[in-house]
Amino acid sequence: MLGDNILFKFSKSFYSLFFTEMWERFSYYGMHAILLFYIYFSISDGGLGFPETTAVSIVSIYGALVYLLGVIGGYVSDRFLGSYKSVLFGGVLIMFGHISLSLLDGLSGLFLGLLLIVLGTGFLKPNIPKMVGELYERQDHLRDSAFSLYYFGVNLGSFIAPLLTGWFGLKYNFHYGFGLAAIGMFIGLITFCFINKGSIMVLPIYLFYSILSSKKLTKKEFSAVLYYIPLFIAAVIFWEIEELSNVIFLMFANTNIELYWVPVSWIASINPLFIMLLTPIFVYLWLKLGNNQPSTSKKFFYSLIFVGISLFVMALPLLSEGLNVKISVIWLLLSYFLIVIAELLISPIGLSASYKLAPNLFKSRFMALWNISNSVGQAINSQIVKYFVGNEIMFLIVLGLIPYLFGVIFYVYIPKIDSAMN
Repeated sequence: MLGDNILFKFSKSFYSLFFTEMWERFSYYGMHAILLFYIYFSISDGGLGFPETTAVSIVSIYGALVYLLGVIGGYVSDRFLGSYKSVLFGGVLIMFGHISLSLLDGLSGLFLGLLLIVLGTGFLKPNIPKMVGELYERQDHLRDSAFSLYYFGVNLGSFIAPLLTGWFGLKYNFHYGFGLAAIGMFIGLITFCFINKGSIMVLPIYLFYSILSSKKLTKKEFSAVLYYIPLFIAAVIFWEIEELSNVIFLMFANTNIELYWVPVSWIASINPLFIMLLTPIFVYLWLKLGNNQPSTSKKFFYSLIFVGISLFVMALPLLSEGLNVKISVIWLLLSYFLIVIAELLISPIGLSASYKLAPNLFKSRFMALWNISNSVGQAINSQIVKYFVGNEIMFLIVLGLIPYLFGVIFYVYIPKIDSAMN
């Protein structure tokens, strides 16, 4: 009777938000239940060995920042990203925060994990209730009922989490508990992606899940797949910028760049031209360096640096000259040159890494995953490109900062990725 009269009155979108928030709170309170003990338990007991008062201070400061950063997350959502992308971005940061706590020992894992969770919660926390509210008209009598049921989901996740993470964290190992919190946020992300049926973001998540959950994986293969995920995300960020640049640079070339007699369509040939010119140099470089060449993960890291700089290069003359003055084509050529360096550091290297890290039974699926990184990047572009016109300079700067923000996280995982590849 209750289901017929009440529960069925709410839409699938509401329940997707309900379970997303439930799993996010599962991850938050599950980690929170063991965080204090992890910080002040002795090293022999699996903790960090801090004084109890210091541990309480760290947990309190962390708790304060979690809710304080919602102001910044709300502002960025209102002005730039929108609610959906803010929740998705925040959820990914939270998940990697818990992964950092579960995989990295010592202070580096603690503070990196807490930083990512603070930033991610700042993006996610104010935007899910906003999306719940947007499901209903201003005078809709279901609004208060929806928020009451939503709040039940918050406490359902908060209730279950300490029972599970506390058991694994205190009974076996704190890192198991943090890992369980990461899994909770991962489930929340999958749930959230199903708000938009057919969202291409769901496909790579499903593929990773289907591979990682296979009982046929060896322990080494499982580890290799796990550390392929940061490579995949780096590739998504690269392809997002590279593919979007191909579009917006054409728009710039048509209105803001002095091309003289050159048809604007010729701009599309610059990228493949630079690739053909630079590829022999890179082939020679890798052969010459041999075993002394940078590792795959470091090449990815350098790629993120170069692709970020490429957007700053285009923003610089626009900042100094404005949008009403045509700038030299040299700026465009330099930006494309940097993008191509980034591409040669990540695209062919990524194909090689995908083959190396793929479990024996999933070789083809892994190569498909690599191609999907481009699809996901372009799917993101379809949502953010609408903010470009009228905000050209700020758009380039913000987009250029993204590979650096992720690069900081990625850099921490380089030793782990290298170990998995070896």
